[in-house]
Amino acid sequence: MVKVFTGAGIISAAKSFTDVAVRAQSALGDDDLTKSVHVAMKASKLNSKLGLFDNDKDEHPNPSINISMADILNDGADELTAAGISSVPTDLANAYSGFKSDIQTQLDAAAEQLFDEESMDDSTIDAAEVLRLLKETGTTSTLNVNNLNQLFRRAQDRALNGRQPGAAGGVSAGFVAGDVIHVAGGMELSMAVNFAAESVNSDASNENLSTTAYSKKVTVDLALKVEA
Repeated sequence: MVKVFTGAGIISAAKSFTDVAVRAQSALGDDDLTKSVHVAMKASKLNSKLGLFDNDKDEHPNPSINISMADILNDGADELTAAGISSVPTDLANAYSGFKSDIQTQLDAAAEQLFDEESMDDSTIDAAEVLRLLKETGTTSTLNVNNLNQLFRRAQDRALNGRQPGAAGGVSAGFVAGDVIHVAGGMELSMAVNFAAESVNSDASNENLSTTAYSKKVTVDLALKVEA
């Protein structure tokens, strides 16, 4: 131990690194989809975004496409139903009950009883609930996929989902049934709840509820499973 003169304040240091370019995906990855929400989407909807295929250049004019929430909810052929959501990962399925549990651990005994009486939803999130959440999100959310001409060539070279290596039309076919667009962290659920003061309960132990607010986010992957 050393005797010192005590000061106050802080000396801040910072460093900005030179920009690093992010390379577009050039090879098909092998991803684990067990932690993804699986949502069906028609190949025709995705391929309509690629533009008219150029046979001379052997490429699509729009190799980078955006996929909106509106595209997901209605792909032009069918409106998305709960049947089109084939898998809900555990982290998302248990999001409501996990949020409620987190709050219960933070409230004192008196407030916890009031919290239970409010019957906050702690049901399991299933396909129907995911569909409802997607519809509530609106049409502002957008996903994107890039470098598709090269990826289609790689898919053909690997004979992915019925594609034939060296055969004509491998790139022009675009997306085909069985393809999967995997978006890491592609779905985020934000949860929030406010506790208002109980006007009919004068118990002083509940006074702290007047300004109590809780929030939590759960993020999972999204897998768009291409159908014919």
